[in-house]
Amino acid sequence: MRQLLLSLLTVVTLSACGGGGGGGPSLPMSADGYPDVNGKYLITYAETPYTCSNKFTGKLPLQTYTSAITRSGGVLNFSDELVSAPDPKMTIISAKNNGCSIRRDGGFECSGGLVFAYSGINGANTANYTVSGEFTGTGFSATDNLTHSFSSGSVICHAAIPVTAERY
Repeated sequence: MRQLLLSLLTVVTLSACGGGGGGGPSLPMSADGYPDVNGKYLITYAETPYTCSNKFTGKLPLQTYTSAITRSGGVLNFSDELVSAPDPKMTIISAKNNGCSIRRDGGFECSGGLVFAYSGINGANTANYTVSGEFTGTGFSATDNLTHSFSSGSVICHAAIPVTAERY
């Protein structure tokens, strides 16, 4: 189960990032009234415990990667598009990125989901995520709420992953 959750975290990390509060007055602003957040970022997903409805627990590892972020109006785009599953045991059946939106105060949210098969586990599994946070003058901080439901629906796992990013 741990390997499956690690693989899932990697897939979600590559498919979406972003996310409520307000960035405050320290944000540089663009002429259109939205924060100037375009640039390259070093993004870190903190080591995070997860819990499952069957009492199984574990930790997702620290992960870092880089991403280029562009903003057009209230829409954010991250350069990291989901291309394929990072684990050869995982086959993505479908992926839905609901997109990322940003408010004029720097708060943002992204959401989406995956349906996937995993070798050794019968049926299709689902994962849903919502990432919400805020941009600052130097990057952003967010929480990635990740929920994974096994094909039988009898076991559901959840992690609230702290995410930080530094613009470089």
